[in-house]
Amino acid sequence: MKISIIFRRIIAALGATLVFGKTNSLEIEAEKNDTNGDNTLSPNKMAPTLEVPAAGNRTTSKFVELFDLDNANTGPMRQDTMDDWIIPVSHWACTEWTDLGDTPVRKAIQAMIDWSAKPLGWIQYKSMHYELADDAGAFVCNCKYCCIDRCPADEMWEFYERLRANCGGEGRSGWIFSKQWDKGYAVASADSIEKKRTKTNLCPPNCSVM
Repeated sequence: MKISIIFRRIIAALGATLVFGKTNSLEIEAEKNDTNGDNTLSPNKMAPTLEVPAAGNRTTSKFVELFDLDNANTGPMRQDTMDDWIIPVSHWACTEWTDLGDTPVRKAIQAMIDWSAKPLGWIQYKSMHYELADDAGAFVCNCKYCCIDRCPADEMWEFYERLRANCGGEGRSGWIFSKQWDKGYAVASADSIEKKRTKTNLCPPNCSVM
Protein backbone atom coordinates (compact mmCIF):
# COMPACT_ATOMS: atom_id res chain seq x y z
CA MET A 1 0.00 0.00 0.00
CA LYS A 2 1.31 3.45 -0.89
CA ILE A 3 2.59 5.66 1.90
CA SER A 4 0.31 8.53 0.77
CA ILE A 5 -2.79 6.35 1.16
CA ILE A 6 -1.74 5.21 4.62
CA PHE A 7 -1.08 8.84 5.59
CA ARG A 8 -4.54 9.96 4.39
CA ARG A 9 -6.25 7.19 6.39
CA ILE A 10 -4.37 8.17 9.53
CA ILE A 11 -5.42 11.81 9.07
CA ALA A 12 -9.06 10.77 8.52
CA ALA A 13 -9.04 8.63 11.66
CA LEU A 14 -7.60 11.48 13.72
CA GLY A 15 -10.23 13.87 12.33
CA ALA A 16 -13.05 11.53 13.27
CA THR A 17 -11.65 11.23 16.80
CA LEU A 18 -11.52 15.01 17.19
CA VAL A 19 -15.08 15.47 15.92
CA PHE A 20 -16.35 12.70 18.23
CA GLY A 21 -14.57 14.28 21.19
CA LYS A 22 -15.99 17.71 20.37
CA THR A 23 -19.50 16.28 20.06
CA ASN A 24 -19.23 14.58 23.44
CA SER A 25 -17.94 17.82 24.95
CA LEU A 26 -20.93 19.74 23.57
CA GLU A 27 -23.34 17.11 24.87
CA ILE A 28 -21.77 17.22 28.32
CA GLU A 29 -21.97 21.03 28.35
CA ALA A 30 -25.62 20.89 27.26
CA GLU A 31 -26.43 18.44 30.05
CA LYS A 32 -24.63 20.72 32.49
CA ASN A 33 -26.67 23.70 31.35
CA ASP A 34 -29.91 21.72 31.54
CA THR A 35 -29.27 20.79 35.15
CA ASN A 36 -28.09 24.23 36.15
CA GLY A 37 -31.51 25.88 36.14
CA ASP A 38 -32.97 27.94 38.96
CA ASN A 39 -34.74 25.01 40.56
CA THR A 40 -34.48 26.64 43.98
CA LEU A 41 -36.32 29.79 42.96
CA SER A 42 -39.81 28.53 43.56
CA PRO A 43 -41.38 25.11 43.99
CA ASN A 44 -44.24 26.10 41.70
CA LYS A 45 -42.49 28.10 38.97
CA MET A 46 -39.22 27.66 37.14
CA ALA A 47 -37.41 30.91 36.41
CA PRO A 48 -36.78 31.63 32.73
CA THR A 49 -33.21 31.50 31.45
CA LEU A 50 -32.13 35.06 30.75
CA GLU A 51 -29.14 36.72 29.16
CA VAL A 52 -27.86 38.80 32.05
CA PRO A 53 -25.99 42.01 31.18
CA ALA A 54 -22.66 42.79 32.81
CA ALA A 55 -22.62 45.24 35.69
CA GLY A 56 -21.16 47.93 33.46
CA ASN A 57 -23.81 47.44 30.80
CA ARG A 58 -27.02 48.19 32.65
CA THR A 59 -30.09 49.42 30.83
CA THR A 60 -30.21 52.50 33.03
CA SER A 61 -27.28 54.92 33.18
CA LYS A 62 -28.03 56.21 36.67
CA PHE A 63 -29.16 54.94 40.04
CA VAL A 64 -32.54 56.13 41.27
CA GLU A 65 -33.78 56.19 44.84
CA LEU A 66 -36.62 53.91 45.93
CA PHE A 67 -39.82 54.73 44.06
CA ASP A 68 -38.65 58.08 42.76
CA LEU A 69 -41.18 57.94 39.94
CA ASP A 70 -40.18 61.32 38.51
CA ASN A 71 -36.64 60.13 37.73
CA ALA A 72 -37.35 56.47 37.00
CA ASN A 73 -37.09 54.63 33.71
CA THR A 74 -40.39 54.41 31.87
CA GLY A 75 -39.21 52.55 28.79
CA PRO A 76 -39.40 48.79 28.27
CA MET A 77 -37.24 46.50 30.36
CA ARG A 78 -34.97 43.78 29.00
CA GLN A 79 -36.85 40.52 28.43
CA ASP A 80 -40.10 42.49 28.56
CA THR A 81 -41.55 40.24 25.86
CA MET A 82 -41.59 37.07 28.00
CA ASP A 83 -44.96 35.47 27.36
CA ASP A 84 -45.54 34.39 30.95
CA TRP A 85 -44.71 37.72 32.56
CA ILE A 86 -47.78 39.47 33.89
CA ILE A 87 -46.79 42.66 35.75
CA PRO A 88 -47.62 45.77 33.65
CA VAL A 89 -44.51 47.76 34.64
CA SER A 90 -44.77 51.51 34.17
CA HIS A 91 -41.68 52.68 36.12
CA TRP A 92 -38.48 50.96 37.17
CA ALA A 93 -34.96 51.65 38.36
CA CYS A 94 -31.83 50.14 39.84
CA THR A 95 -30.62 51.49 43.19
CA GLU A 96 -27.21 52.03 44.71
CA TRP A 97 -27.28 48.88 46.87
CA THR A 98 -25.86 46.58 44.24
CA ASP A 99 -23.85 44.01 46.19
CA LEU A 100 -26.41 42.36 48.45
CA GLY A 101 -25.66 38.79 47.42
CA ASP A 102 -28.01 36.56 45.48
CA THR A 103 -28.80 34.19 48.35
CA PRO A 104 -30.04 36.93 50.73
CA VAL A 105 -32.13 38.47 47.94
CA ARG A 106 -33.75 35.13 47.12
CA LYS A 107 -34.35 34.42 50.81
CA ALA A 108 -36.03 37.81 51.30
CA ILE A 109 -38.28 37.28 48.30
CA GLN A 110 -39.17 33.76 49.44
CA ALA A 111 -39.96 35.14 52.91
CA MET A 112 -42.43 37.57 51.29
CA ILE A 113 -44.08 34.69 49.45
CA ASP A 114 -44.25 32.54 52.59
CA TRP A 115 -45.76 35.40 54.62
CA SER A 116 -48.35 36.14 51.96
CA ALA A 117 -49.36 32.47 51.76
CA LYS A 118 -50.62 32.64 55.34
CA PRO A 119 -54.32 33.32 56.00
CA LEU A 120 -53.58 36.82 57.24
CA GLY A 121 -50.87 37.53 54.67
CA TRP A 122 -52.67 40.42 53.02
CA ILE A 123 -51.23 43.90 52.44
CA GLN A 124 -53.83 46.48 53.37
CA TYR A 125 -54.60 49.23 50.88
CA LYS A 126 -52.31 52.23 51.15
CA SER A 127 -49.84 50.09 53.05
CA MET A 128 -46.76 47.88 52.65
CA HIS A 129 -45.01 44.81 53.98
CA TYR A 130 -41.32 43.91 54.08
CA GLU A 131 -39.17 40.90 54.97
CA LEU A 132 -35.44 40.87 55.75
CA ALA A 133 -32.85 38.16 55.15
CA ASP A 134 -29.23 38.76 56.13
CA ASP A 135 -28.10 41.94 54.34
CA ALA A 136 -31.06 42.14 51.95
CA GLY A 137 -34.72 42.94 52.20
CA ALA A 138 -37.74 42.79 49.92
CA PHE A 139 -41.00 44.69 50.20
CA VAL A 140 -44.21 45.37 48.33
CA CYS A 141 -46.25 48.58 48.40
CA ASN A 142 -49.99 48.35 47.86
CA CYS A 143 -51.04 51.83 46.78
CA LYS A 144 -54.66 51.02 45.95
CA TYR A 145 -57.38 53.16 47.48
CA CYS A 146 -59.75 50.35 48.34
CA CYS A 147 -58.37 46.81 47.91
CA ILE A 148 -56.05 44.52 49.84
CA ASP A 149 -53.43 42.55 47.92
CA ARG A 150 -50.98 39.66 48.27
CA CYS A 151 -47.43 38.79 47.14
CA PRO A 152 -47.92 35.67 44.99
CA ALA A 153 -44.92 33.61 43.92
CA ASP A 154 -45.31 34.28 40.20
CA GLU A 155 -45.22 38.06 40.71
CA MET A 156 -42.34 37.99 43.17
CA TRP A 157 -40.09 35.77 41.04
CA GLU A 158 -40.96 37.76 37.93
CA PHE A 159 -39.80 40.85 39.81
CA TYR A 160 -36.57 39.05 40.75
CA GLU A 161 -35.92 38.08 37.13
CA ARG A 162 -36.61 41.60 35.91
CA LEU A 163 -34.02 42.97 38.35
CA ARG A 164 -31.53 40.29 37.39
CA ALA A 165 -31.89 41.09 33.71
CA ASN A 166 -31.87 44.87 33.99
CA CYS A 167 -29.68 45.81 36.96
CA GLY A 168 -26.48 43.92 36.27
CA GLY A 169 -27.01 40.33 37.38
CA GLU A 170 -27.83 38.37 40.51
CA GLY A 171 -27.96 39.94 43.96
CA ARG A 172 -28.76 43.39 42.62
CA SER A 173 -31.22 45.85 44.07
CA GLY A 174 -33.89 47.97 42.50
CA TRP A 175 -37.61 48.34 42.10
CA ILE A 176 -40.51 48.26 39.69
CA PHE A 177 -43.87 49.97 39.89
CA SER A 178 -47.12 49.26 38.08
CA LYS A 179 -49.33 52.31 37.70
CA GLN A 180 -52.08 50.08 36.34
CA TRP A 181 -52.02 47.90 39.47
CA ASP A 182 -50.99 50.67 41.92
CA LYS A 183 -48.40 48.26 43.26
CA GLY A 184 -44.64 48.41 43.72
CA TYR A 185 -41.97 45.76 44.34
CA ALA A 186 -38.51 46.49 45.71
CA VAL A 187 -35.27 44.92 46.88
CA ALA A 188 -32.93 47.01 49.01
CA SER A 189 -30.38 46.62 51.77
CA ALA A 190 -31.78 45.43 55.08
CA ASP A 191 -30.15 48.41 56.77
CA SER A 192 -31.87 50.97 54.55
CA ILE A 193 -35.26 49.31 55.06
CA GLU A 194 -34.85 49.18 58.84
CA LYS A 195 -33.90 52.85 58.94
CA LYS A 196 -36.91 53.95 56.87
CA ARG A 197 -39.46 51.27 57.86
CA THR A 198 -42.67 53.22 57.20
CA LYS A 199 -44.70 53.39 54.02
CA THR A 200 -44.10 57.15 53.91
CA ASN A 201 -40.36 56.65 53.54
CA LEU A 202 -40.32 53.44 51.50
CA CYS A 203 -43.27 53.65 49.11
CA PRO A 204 -44.34 56.10 46.39
CA PRO A 205 -45.97 59.33 47.62
CA ASN A 206 -49.46 58.23 46.58
CA CYS A 207 -49.23 55.30 49.00
CA SER A 208 -49.17 57.71 51.93
CA VAL A 209 -52.27 59.71 50.93
CA MET A 210 -55.49 58.32 52.40
